Amino acid sequence: ALRPDDALQPGEEVPYRIMLDLDADDIIPASAEIELSSGLAVEATQANPFLAYPNVTTLFSGEVVRVEWSPEGLLRFAVGCEQDIFTEHQWYEYDPVAGDTRPIDAPGGESIDEASLNRLDLDTPVAVEHAKIHFHPADRRLIYQDLINTIQTAEPDGTFQRLLWADAGRISLQGFNWLPEGRFVAYYYGAYGDEVRYFTASMAGQKISISPMEVVPSLIVPGATPDGARVVIALEQDGRTVYRLQSTSAVGRFDELFEGDAPGNNFPAPVYVQGETGVNIYLVRESVLGDVRLQCFDVPSRTLNDLALLPLSLTPDERALSALSPDRLTLALSAEGRRGGVWLVDLAALPCVPR
Repeated sequence: ALRPDDALQPGEEVPYRIMLDLDADDIIPASAEIELSSGLAVEATQANPFLAYPNVTTLFSGEVVRVEWSPEGLLRFAVGCEQDIFTEHQWYEYDPVAGDTRPIDAPGGESIDEASLNRLDLDTPVAVEHAKIHFHPADRRLIYQDLINTIQTAEPDGTFQRLLWADAGRISLQGFNWLPEGRFVAYYYGAYGDEVRYFTASMAGQKISISPMEVVPSLIVPGATPDGARVVIALEQDGRTVYRLQSTSAVGRFDELFEGDAPGNNFPAPVYVQGETGVNIYLVRESVLGDVRLQCFDVPSRTLNDLALLPLSLTPDERALSALSPDRLTLALSAEGRRGGVWLVDLAALPCVPR
């Protein structure tokens, strides 16, 4: 729901969820009447007519909670409430070649039925909501957690489960960022401002990193290398905030990158791009002016470059995601919240291009 001092702009819609406490388990309400409190009319916020975002295309406006690229180069994204199972989201698919966006069924949703959920021991609505079931866009298997945060992968029908980690009961799984060849990075934190823990593994059930309780915690959601062996993190060190390329298997192995402020853990993870002759790391960070910019750290030259102004505007309880296209030339950004949506950044038109 909106905060008391928030104002709806002309034509704006804000979704909300209301929890109803029922007197008995067998009561199923046929309808509910909601009485809205009166509000105070205020002047509409004036948009800056001179504010532009070169090389950034707005693809969609709305509460976007998932974004991913298919191996074929199609962008898929989901609209809805982040807490809901993915089959309850409204999914869309964008074809960059045709230039059109169309509604689609939830990818992998046809596999989720009562039988598959029972095989996963997800036999209550609370367990299903807590499971955070995801399908890797380049792998047929799914990943989920049980009520005590034991995380596993499985076949679409719930069979052939593979245990990954069972020691994450004290931390909260927030999401996954996909890597090539069925690999991924999972990240955990409790609330805005909390440290982020993580691990990397494969959908086949192969561990790449050490336990999420043993890794070097990060101030930001980590961005992993394609093989999952290293992550870009930020941390406090001797009174400074530094970014480093950290090994996921040995806490003592890392490469310090640069010193600079870290955004909140609700910002997109850094994107590591391995070119033929070098490495670029794309970062979404707030500037000293309070706006949000895309930056590129050129690893061979050890230089940090400002690339583009971004239309992201996040409150602490909203989050943004990023996903790199298979050809590594387009960065998709998404955000939930009142100013949420999907934006495409043309990396090929920017000065920091993967070499």
